[in-house]
Amino acid sequence: MTAVIVDGQRGKDYRLATDIEVMVETEAEQALVSASSSMPFGIPVEPVPKGGSRASGGSPFTVHLYGLDEWRKLFTSRQLLAAMTFARHTRAAADVMRVEGYPSEWIEATMGYLAICVDRLVDYNSSVCNWDPNGEYITHTFQRCALPIKWDFSEINPISDTTGGYIGGIDWASRYITHALSACAESAPPRLLVASAMGIETEPVDVILTDPPYYDAIPYSDLMDVFFVWLRRTLNGVSMTIDAVTREPLAPKWDARANDGELIDDPSRFGGDKALSGNK
Repeated sequence: MTAVIVDGQRGKDYRLATDIEVMVETEAEQALVSASSSMPFGIPVEPVPKGGSRASGGSPFTVHLYGLDEWRKLFTSRQLLAAMTFARHTRAAADVMRVEGYPSEWIEATMGYLAICVDRLVDYNSSVCNWDPNGEYITHTFQRCALPIKWDFSEINPISDTTGGYIGGIDWASRYITHALSACAESAPPRLLVASAMGIETEPVDVILTDPPYYDAIPYSDLMDVFFVWLRRTLNGVSMTIDAVTREPLAPKWDARANDGELIDDPSRFGGDKALSGNK
């Protein structure tokens, strides 16, 4: 730790870290042991994607080249402890709602909203979030659709009301929910079909919503794993549907055996074979 940023009388003040502030990191490492024991799937040790060289340039993933080859390694011990603590207490909300007799649909929806808030915290509290000296605020993990190495980073106070904190996540999620419910208030309940374009049903539909492939530019399913690994830990046990979707340790990628899946030109999906990737 090289500096601590605090609110001063005329804006942000910068000072050296105290011995206590440095020592807290060591205490977080010790607390992680007990925190992970009560968390489904434990600490996120799933592998970080390596990607493959694209025709337009190199891989968008470079953190693994510097030893950050598991998702847990993108966080300090204190950041991991914060994320797991918020995830654990979010899981407790489902138990309280069941005791109070809430319908299962309400529980599933509420837990989904709360899990998004945990994921937003993770986005703003990793070791690839740097400090913007112009606006004097923390950036988030995905400044662009990539996971590049960064040579310095900032760590927020997750229980503060500053940019990236959990309170801000609740606020932004609430804003969206209010907006979406208002926009759909007069609409008929939709019937949703989740299917592959390779085997889409022939019955008439009003809207076809796809995950934009953008050819080889953005490997969405790899990027989403930073959120997916926390979603499966936060939401495990909420419903059979969610458990089925989060059964595997990482988000679905191209399935070579079924010749189906995410539609991007990425050689890493085909054992590094650029020609085969391009033909698909």
